Amino acid sequence: MDAQKGNSNTTDLATDEISVEDLALYSEAFRTVEIYDEIGLLRLASVNDLLLGAASDIVVSVSGVNAVVAFSIRPSGIKISTRSLSAAIPANDLVRAIVDGIGFGGGHRHMAGGFIPAENLSLSRSVDTSIKHRAIRFLEEIKKVTADPALT
Repeated sequence: MDAQKGNSNTTDLATDEISVEDLALYSEAFRTVEIYDEIGLLRLASVNDLLLGAASDIVVSVSGVNAVVAFSIRPSGIKISTRSLSAAIPANDLVRAIVDGIGFGGGHRHMAGGFIPAENLSLSRSVDTSIKHRAIRFLEEIKKVTADPALT
């Protein structure tokens, strides 16, 4: 029994590793990185949540990037991962702004996630455009409020 349990634990550990195939997905994803002001945006293929979060962590380490929106297009919908190093751009508020009215999300000030079900996606706009537009609109609203204290 202990040998079987040991094999199970080994298998569990192996699922947390990055495979060579995962590296290829990262390579492709990092080609999609766009930076708008202090937000990094990137799209990944249908990857697991571990890879989505890890890609977010890497992009938020880029000089000048204080927040990241990474998203993965899946048959069931869009999985979103946000990261933030800035108190002015809380990751949980950023993801909620992206999914507002079409999905759900939440988390913490520095790390959050969300999901938009496929049936809620607009056919009139590409997924990339929609996610980026919502993230940028959130950043612009934050900048307006911080520039004009009367708006708070």
